[in-house]
Amino acid sequence: DGLSLTDAKLEIRKTIKEHYDHANITVLLKKAGLFKIKVIGPFNHSVFYTATSFMTVHDVYQTFIAELKKTQKNINKVSNRHLQLQRDNQQINVDLLLFNLTGDSSQNPLLRRGDVLEIGYIQAHSSIWGGVNRPQTYEYVHGETIVDLIHLAGGTTSLADKEKIDVTSFVNGEKTTRHYSIKELANVLVEPDYIILVHEDNYKNRQTI
Repeated sequence: DGLSLTDAKLEIRKTIKEHYDHANITVLLKKAGLFKIKVIGPFNHSVFYTATSFMTVHDVYQTFIAELKKTQKNINKVSNRHLQLQRDNQQINVDLLLFNLTGDSSQNPLLRRGDVLEIGYIQAHSSIWGGVNRPQTYEYVHGETIVDLIHLAGGTTSLADKEKIDVTSFVNGEKTTRHYSIKELANVLVEPDYIILVHEDNYKNRQTI
């Protein structure tokens, strides 16, 4: 019925429990079924892979990137935040960077028969610096707030001054910097090429003698 392995196991246990309430139930798969999934990727590189129900989007993505490396393609242009999984006439957005950095398993779904995975190019960046644990440039994602980006960057450090966060943008070549507290940023969206600076309060480390 198109159930995932996890859902199928739950359904089997539920059905047996209806008749044998005290039964201890273990579901083992002798052999996982094989199926093909299609990957539509950048550099006109579209392929079919053999997958099992135990494999995830991340597994296939890693294989795809390894193939691009062998053909000497510039993998730095390949997105790992804008993946689209086409399934049963629905589109599931997948952010593998978010999965890798936070462990959010919803961003790394198990594969199913008939899935089509689309992998695109990186379109834009934004960056965050200063008092965060992973300061660097990140691929831009539409709809992401600055607080989301701070979370992706590992959160603020112990020295971070949450009342002093600068957001710099460039519009028609003009630089504009706005100043916020972290509470004011919950609904402020990241835009392409934003530069975010979380100031640090170095006095926090000083000791009075």
